Amino acid sequence: MMHVQVPPDVLSKPPGSLVATLIQGDAAFFVRETEWSLKRYPPACPGDLRLGSWEFDQVLLVALVLRFARNDDTTFDFRIDVQTPLGVRILQGLASQSQVEVHLAADHAVRTLRVTNPLAIEAGCLVDKVHALKPWSAEDTERALTRLNQLYPTARDLWWACAPGTKG
Repeated sequence: MMHVQVPPDVLSKPPGSLVATLIQGDAAFFVRETEWSLKRYPPACPGDLRLGSWEFDQVLLVALVLRFARNDDTTFDFRIDVQTPLGVRILQGLASQSQVEVHLAADHAVRTLRVTNPLAIEAGCLVDKVHALKPWSAEDTERALTRLNQLYPTARDLWWACAPGTKG
């Protein structure tokens, strides 16, 4: 595993933030942490991924949820903006990768974990769906995000909303 450069926008986020991005064409995730909070992750730290999607008034919202060690305190979420090229490329990466690198990033330390990617089929279907939808406005997105955040105000709530067999 190579040393990874933490993007400046990740370091500007508050601890507990999840950021999805691309590294050399692959989807990769950064969890912003403090030096102290890095210690809460055990040496062998299992990670799980879920993807949720909702349509509110013709707006497609996609949430990625990452959970470590089956613990509410280490559950993080990120909204993928599927109207941007980056958002679509993240979904395309998830559709083609068997594993995803997750970087736990503090100011002076980075710990990299590999997480098995169970999202390939779902991400591929979402890419197809995005291409079939008509564009929507920033105001429409804001209204839809407000509704989603009211329904699922925490990463833990999103985790359970994205459980297999549930419908968002």
